[in-house]
Amino acid sequence: ASGKRVIRNFDVASLYPSLMVYNGFTSRNIPSADRFAEVYHTRLKAKQTGDKFTANTLKLILNTTYGASLATTNPLYDPLMGRSVCITGQLYILELAMRYLKACETVRIIQLNTDGIMISIEESEMETIYRINEEWQESKHLILEEDKIKKIVQKDVNNYVMVFENGKVKTKGSYVTYG
Repeated sequence: ASGKRVIRNFDVASLYPSLMVYNGFTSRNIPSADRFAEVYHTRLKAKQTGDKFTANTLKLILNTTYGASLATTNPLYDPLMGRSVCITGQLYILELAMRYLKACETVRIIQLNTDGIMISIEESEMETIYRINEEWQESKHLILEEDKIKKIVQKDVNNYVMVFENGKVKTKGSYVTYG
């Protein structure tokens, strides 16, 4: 196979809060798991409608609630639920990677991180990737967000320069600076 290769990054939207809501991994000390779920759904709606202020504010609340489950001095401390979130998320991403590798001849994994996967693949196999993504999202109650990447230069998952197909540049880490 020698078709045109593309780079795609698929990140899970609000992974840890999603796992807390759909897998029942909120701290067992939380006053109301239902209220947490309401905040989660309000945040996703705000994100979809472009209300960045509300989305970012609620993101902070949701992620802080997760962090509190692993903080020994916090009343929400519940290491079983905190670690369940982390490990389950990593296993779900690994499962997605394995599905790609099993179904696609030309896929190469560029990076796996806590909440996403970046691949290089021949464009002709993208239909298979999208089918796998749909099945995976449905079975896990998770939403994948796609970035189309033109080029990535990386030291590791925490240090890279990424150029999107639209020309936008993203840098991450202490090894790289931009502008």
